[in-house]
Amino acid sequence: MANKIIKIFLIVLLISLIFLPKIFEENEEESGSGDYEMTYTLSQVTLSGHEDGDKQWMMQVNSVLDKGNDRTELCKIDYGEIYDEEGVAKYFLTADSGEYSRRTDLFTLQDNILVTTTDGEVMKTDVLEYDQTSKFLTTGTIEIKKKDMILNASEMQLDVDEEIYDFSGDVMVEFDIEDADEKNQEENGGVAE
Repeated sequence: MANKIIKIFLIVLLISLIFLPKIFEENEEESGSGDYEMTYTLSQVTLSGHEDGDKQWMMQVNSVLDKGNDRTELCKIDYGEIYDEEGVAKYFLTADSGEYSRRTDLFTLQDNILVTTTDGEVMKTDVLEYDQTSKFLTTGTIEIKKKDMILNASEMQLDVDEEIYDFSGDVMVEFDIEDADEKNQEENGGVAE
């Protein structure tokens, strides 16, 4: 009787070993290939980009969502800086959201972007891309205000190192030109010379 039980047990075990891998294989196909993206969120993060050891940009972000691939989503950029070739901060920025690609060293900001410069310019746009490799900053529709000037354009490309601005599409510039006599009157308390 014991031999019969051992034979039945061995037959069941053999059948299980043959069909068990097939059952697991079918379950794996139903649930996917087993590959998954790990996601995580971090709060109050400072990100920075470097090229050959030199700091290119820095952003203080309210939160980031990293999905485990080359893309990081940015939520509420509280403060950022873009540096020139000397390592000096030239452009300061804020934005509602954005994305950073680690593979291409490109960050894209969206919605309510405000960029100020060391020269007193204030730029407003809803789309801004910065390519760390070429050091070019590109925007969508933009408005730039400076002391006596307002400029609007459909697009702007800026060479950060050379400070060369290239505007295209519906470019309009308004200048505030003061008459020399008016300026003298203002300086002398309203009395003409």
